[in-house]
Amino acid sequence: MDPAAINYMNSATQDNSSCIYGIDLCGTGTFWDIPSQTCLAEDGTETPCLGDFNGDEIINAGDLLLFLGVFGMSCP
Repeated sequence: MDPAAINYMNSATQDNSSCIYGIDLCGTGTFWDIPSQTCLAEDGTETPCLGDFNGDEIINAGDLLLFLGVFGMSCP
């Protein structure tokens, strides 16, 4: 029920204490945009390297580990 949570669901009607905070899947200099459900650069533009979760401009094992850390989570 908290829009600041990464697993925010606007259809939620009851707080079940399942909000998740502090996982940055988008990488340095980016943020998760809830309306578009995508990573955006700090200036609001789309990030050029989709899948570069750790922001090092290379999609590699580090990004895969970040992805696997949230694999299987339910999305809104």
